[in-house]
Amino acid sequence: MIISFSKLWQHGRMGNCFFQIASIIGIAEKNNCKASFPFWPFENYFENKLPDAWNGLNAITEKEKNFHYDEYIFNDD
Repeated sequence: MIISFSKLWQHGRMGNCFFQIASIIGIAEKNNCKASFPFWPFENYFENKLPDAWNGLNAITEKEKNFHYDEYIFNDD
């Protein structure tokens, strides 16, 4: 399974982007999955690139349940 956030950089400024990236990486690691990110226009300013397996993804959408901490543990159900 691949965890991603399709709206990276579309909501908020740079600090929000960093939070979105860190959140996706954390959720992916916690669920034993890979993180993947769409095109991010600021990526070339950083030495380490974001993982990109975005092209050709068959995505399952998970809506945010609330605006506070959530474990986000996914099952194979």
